[in-house]
Amino acid sequence: ADDTNTLTLTFFHARKDYLEKLLPVGETRYVSGVAEFYDGSLQMVHPDRVVDEKGFADLPLVEPVYPLTEGLTLGVVRRAMDGALARLPDLPEWQDEAWASREQFPGFTAALHHVHRPTEPHDIAPASRAFTRLAFDELLAGQLALALLRAHMRREAGRGSSSEGRLRARVMKALPYALTHSQQQAVNDIVNDLALPQRMLRLLQGDVGSGKTVVALIAASAVIEAGRQAAIMAPTEILARQHLATVAPLAEAAGIRVALLTGRDRGGERDAILDRLVLGDIDLVIGTHALFQDDVAFHDLALAIVDEQHRFGVHQRLALTQKGNAVDVLVLTDVRNFDWKTPNDFTPRWEVRTYDLSKLVSMDLIADYWDGEAIAHTMVSFGFSDGRYLIWSVEMRRRRS
Repeated sequence: ADDTNTLTLTFFHARKDYLEKLLPVGETRYVSGVAEFYDGSLQMVHPDRVVDEKGFADLPLVEPVYPLTEGLTLGVVRRAMDGALARLPDLPEWQDEAWASREQFPGFTAALHHVHRPTEPHDIAPASRAFTRLAFDELLAGQLALALLRAHMRREAGRGSSSEGRLRARVMKALPYALTHSQQQAVNDIVNDLALPQRMLRLLQGDVGSGKTVVALIAASAVIEAGRQAAIMAPTEILARQHLATVAPLAEAAGIRVALLTGRDRGGERDAILDRLVLGDIDLVIGTHALFQDDVAFHDLALAIVDEQHRFGVHQRLALTQKGNAVDVLVLTDVRNFDWKTPNDFTPRWEVRTYDLSKLVSMDLIADYWDGEAIAHTMVSFGFSDGRYLIWSVEMRRRRS
């Protein structure tokens, strides 16, 4: 409470009988939730928990908080998580056991319990053994998904999309800057792969703002010049529209016909896009999961570009490749780490410790930036103070020279 030792509980649209049962007059209740100052006094709006003496003894010190949507409460999610954890089998270890032991990782099941049912603040620290172990599980799962995708693609021969580069030159001419060395190298590698008779599966790595979308568009121009189509698949409509904002002016300058297809499209507008796709009147379509729909058909899809900012499952990636004949795949990812040397210098670094992505897919890394481009980095610090786990996030910007 504040200096007055008073905490106001605020409930909106609550029935009187509900409140009388929740907070009986003359009895002691303990509340847990977010306390904030409002109009000079401390208040808590809709406490997460209201418990008696017995409930207080069982009240956890730390509880996980999950992202919610309209109509979905934290209590519902926590009960669902309780049910999931209760049904979770004790799965065999799939990481290298000697390495996991050396890193002092808990088992997979134990790690999930630590994160979703924490008993102390350290359990939810990003640097904890449980969090770190689950991060490596996610990394391994992603690599296995790529391996399965590549194994599937190797069953079919590629077609090869060769071009003279005229369309590619138009896109590059429309750019307000010249490509950096690593961007140009990535374009060359992708275009060369597309021309081969084997199906392509490439991974393009780069930090946010490094130009992955531009590189992908320039590469896509190779299949478009060959008379075929390309698709960019993003996990959300917001990201799809961001790709469109980057691509549209360059595509217009080069004469590339672009369309956006999301779950929001309905009726005649959607039908018109689908008709243009199947007739070949759209060269590049940018979309979300809507591209997976059964009624979405292409005239000749040759290249699927998958934005992995939020990961898609193997079946989702395959669903898009099955929209065409021997479709090539380019995966865009932001997975990056940095080695800091001095406050004014950084060296891009990608590492996967016990795993080697280059054995699963062909890779390109955008490691440099356009001259004068402002680069943003976020520094996150963690600490425990006065019974609270605190996270500070500071964005730092500096201009490359």
